[in-house]
Amino acid sequence: MTAVRPLPPEKEAEINGIVADREAKLTIEGELERDSRDVRLIGGSVRFLARDPASPPGQAAWLPETEKPLASVQQIELRDHGRGALHGLGIGAGIGIVLGAIGGAAVASMCVYPDCGTEGKVLLGAVAGGVGLGLLGAGLGAAIGAPRIIEFKDAPSR
Repeated sequence: MTAVRPLPPEKEAEINGIVADREAKLTIEGELERDSRDVRLIGGSVRFLARDPASPPGQAAWLPETEKPLASVQQIELRDHGRGALHGLGIGAGIGIVLGAIGGAAVASMCVYPDCGTEGKVLLGAVAGGVGLGLLGAGLGAAIGAPRIIEFKDAPSR
């Protein structure tokens, strides 16, 4: 998603709705990327709590609220766990269908009888593989999340 500055109020509200109550990485011009939370766009500025870099791993400590001009914000990145689940489902199901069909064909080729129902084994393998790996992929994708990036650009001057 690209947001063109200056932001109209409805775009500001949309972005605030996306980042509300979530942790995000803020990229601010001239500074290192910051882990942050409670990000809010208000008029021409952005307010947020930044993670204390001195806090021990796994125990986040947050610095007092910081305010920066919106013109200095380059991007906000967050993890979308719902989208990650959908991506994982698609990837896992696709791989599972192929591997399941191969496995079903291998099982069917071992049959010594003239009419073993080869097509049924291939189809069953494909369905089982697609469902099994699809669900595994969805779980992993939900846990990891897909990146969602809001990039900020200035409106071209006329």
